[in-house]
Amino acid sequence: MELWTSRALARGAAYAPPMALPWLLYGATGYTGELIARRAVAAGERPVLAGRRAVAVGALAAELGLESRAFDLHDAPALEVLSTILAGGRASRLYRDLVYQRQLALEAGGDYSYFAIDPNLFWFWATPMPGQTAETLEKELIAHMDRLKSEPVTEEELARAKNQIEAAMVFQEDSIHRRASLLARFEVIGGFTLKDSFIARIRAVTAADLTRVASTWFAPDKKSIGILQPKE
Repeated sequence: MELWTSRALARGAAYAPPMALPWLLYGATGYTGELIARRAVAAGERPVLAGRRAVAVGALAAELGLESRAFDLHDAPALEVLSTILAGGRASRLYRDLVYQRQLALEAGGDYSYFAIDPNLFWFWATPMPGQTAETLEKELIAHMDRLKSEPVTEEELARAKNQIEAAMVFQEDSIHRRASLLARFEVIGGFTLKDSFIARIRAVTAADLTRVASTWFAPDKKSIGILQPKE
């Protein structure tokens, strides 16, 4: 397996051979990842092996004589629960506060992808009601983030979010195609067997975990703000 830089060739120009680039193989201990790693070494490549499980990745790298990197995404379950509490339907915090109760926004939400290969973005968004401004909603969204850092979520919110996530997982297995797709998504992030522990990891999340990850990941110096304005 080889990764090359792309080069445009003008008609009549002299050919320049492609230049090999160093590359990283994430999910190296999964079934497909390990096959790729072994084929790459057989082809003379030297990828850096990476994954979530440091011991397993290190063992495979040592066997193949390669470097390894571990990216422990242990906060992913807590961020998944936090995403559901903030934006999981009409009972979520953002919808209930900004859309239903105070009617500052036409819609509001947030999202975190559990299945991201690398640490991912946590999105917040809101569409202002007529007469409201983007700056007002920006302040409101930041206030919700700050509240999560200082005030534990209620047991009712926590239980409801976990039930929503578990129910969504069950519904994703209603056909052979969707089961296969789900296994493939877990394979990409480190191995299809991770699916077996997903619900247990979600159930183990506590209110204290949510406060901790909010303080860690919602730091002011980590945020980026974008405002989309319609054409006048």
